[in-house]
Amino acid sequence: MRDDASLVTYAYTVDMNGNKHLLCESLGYGLPYAVQYVNPVKAKWGHNGAALTIPQAEPNGLFMPDALSATWILCNDGKGGSQPVYVEPSIIVSPFKLVN
Repeated sequence: MRDDASLVTYAYTVDMNGNKHLLCESLGYGLPYAVQYVNPVKAKWGHNGAALTIPQAEPNGLFMPDALSATWILCNDGKGGSQPVYVEPSIIVSPFKLVN
């Protein structure tokens, strides 16, 4: 669903009191800023020669970060198109409008 550009969603920021504020109508789900095309972990052999387990890619071939609050969101620009918006605060992206 993250890769479905036809899926209309709504992106919200959440303030320190837990109140939601509509950021934009968006397409699909947000993409973490630190997502990578290559594995961020290099395999190394342990001291006793044992192999280590390294992270695997998502089904779409991307490596998701363990933790990061920055996100790219494709917001509708009001002109029939969309533009990527970089958002750092905690967000909620939902396939429907949320009520405060």
